[in-house]
Amino acid sequence: MNQTKENLKKISGLAIPLILSQIGQVFVTLADNAMVGHAGKEYLAASSFANSVFMMILMFGMGITFGLTPLVGKSYGQKEYGYIQKLFHNSIFLNLTISVILMIVGVVVGLCMPFMGQPEHVVALAQPYYYILLISVLPLLHFFSIKQFAEGMENTKLAMILTVTGNILNIIGNYILIYGKFGAPQLYLNGAGISTLISRIFMMGGFIYVFKTKSVFENFSLSFSFKEIEWKIQKRLLGIGSSIGLQMLIEAVIFSVGAIMMGWVGELYLASHQIAVSLSYFTFMIANGIAQATTIRISTLYGQKDLLQLNTTIKLSFIITLCYSTLCCIMFYVLARPLAAIFTNEMEVIAEAAALIGMAAIYQIFDGLQVLGIGVLRGFADVKKPMIYAAASYLLVGIPGGYICTFTLGMGARGIWVGFIIGLGSAAVLFWARIYKRMKVLGGQLA
Repeated sequence: MNQTKENLKKISGLAIPLILSQIGQVFVTLADNAMVGHAGKEYLAASSFANSVFMMILMFGMGITFGLTPLVGKSYGQKEYGYIQKLFHNSIFLNLTISVILMIVGVVVGLCMPFMGQPEHVVALAQPYYYILLISVLPLLHFFSIKQFAEGMENTKLAMILTVTGNILNIIGNYILIYGKFGAPQLYLNGAGISTLISRIFMMGGFIYVFKTKSVFENFSLSFSFKEIEWKIQKRLLGIGSSIGLQMLIEAVIFSVGAIMMGWVGELYLASHQIAVSLSYFTFMIANGIAQATTIRISTLYGQKDLLQLNTTIKLSFIITLCYSTLCCIMFYVLARPLAAIFTNEMEVIAEAAALIGMAAIYQIFDGLQVLGIGVLRGFADVKKPMIYAAASYLLVGIPGGYICTFTLGMGARGIWVGFIIGLGSAAVLFWARIYKRMKVLGGQLA
């Protein structure tokens, strides 16, 4: 019992700052959509389209940075501080290189947006906003480089503080630039993009300042020379990070393709879809915070070879996530219409969004358990097989299932969400089967 309480306290201590940090990140999107939505459904539709394309690029880049956390966590558990420094410096170099590559790829993808079957006026509004978001990849991935390093050593509070502060700045910037307040030009959707870019530059700069001035990082240096770059470490970081990045990219693809298919159904449904996705993204990020805390805790315990506490941590995280996801399911079902009304005054959009939020209620449990499953596996640095499972679930089950339900079976916009549900459900089953097998091999008692 004491061990269970100790593990619960440890998970909570890691998870709460991570959850607040995750909420802060998604609050940017929620604030953008809520403020832009009141400017008109065409801006909300354009935001949905641009963010759907952008998230595929961003998710891969973020996944690369996540490869650092389990390696630092395992080395931290074994007190290998010199190797942690090497991991950190090599990660900074790798992530900055990846961010430049992704921005170049992003420009090419942006040029293809007119050929994705969306209404012309939606594309015209979406493209400049998308390019502004694309610029923010560089500061955001640099922020994540330091964030994942700190979190690997179980320091989750600094990222939370900087994220929340940056997002307050973003909301203020949204108000000024979207609506043209205090003498600023009224930039509508582009104003939201500029505000997001400014907040991400602030978050990066804030972490650099904290790293150089606070005693918590006094044994580590942010500066490095190219002589410190080791191909063996780069290969290890890229091997884990690229698998995580591909898994996150594949997951983003199912939602991005879903948004594109929603545009084929109609502008009204695309705007409504953005509301449901934004709310689901909010609840997902809290579950993701629990999953990230579990990754950190498991990587440390794995380094210490403490199988008993590994087993307890996995079980506790499962129970916490299941209870949270069930609560979200109930909340979405009961409050669907009031939640939709936060984003728009247009009654037809509210009605359709409420119906999609009802569908989102169903998939909350599947979404929570799949993200926790991948979080547990990342703690073991087990990322290649889960990436294959994700590809099979999302690309071979979720997307075709959604297309068939929408256009063959005539379910309309709701059919796309059926695809989300079966894709995430398949992934959850495969991830947890892998965890059970992994613990059995290690000699744990997971059951």
